[in-house]
Amino acid sequence: HPHPYDFFNMCMHLSGKDLSELIHSWFFIKGVPDLAVDSISGSDVAIANLGDMMLPIDLEVTYTDGTSENIRRDALVWAGGKRSVVISLAKPVEVATIQTSWIPDADASNNSKSIY
Repeated sequence: HPHPYDFFNMCMHLSGKDLSELIHSWFFIKGVPDLAVDSISGSDVAIANLGDMMLPIDLEVTYTDGTSENIRRDALVWAGGKRSVVISLAKPVEVATIQTSWIPDADASNNSKSIY
């Protein structure tokens, strides 16, 4: 009879990554998901993890030239207890918005920021 740890170990083996922090944040603590766009500085967007869970970052950015792009970072960007991550892009950013379509966010009011 398989146990949850058999599943966790299989996921780590198949991915080739240490997922222990991710597994702990999703299965063993009662945390809340809460990401926020902390700041925009030129082509850098700082994302803060205000909650307790390691979450993927799905970010929609609109550049100052009017074009837009979707950026994705996996949940392992929060490994080692990081509380903030800077995403450097190729062009200056006008608006950055965290997309939360499949994971509810505890405070959606801080999921978007504009340079204006």
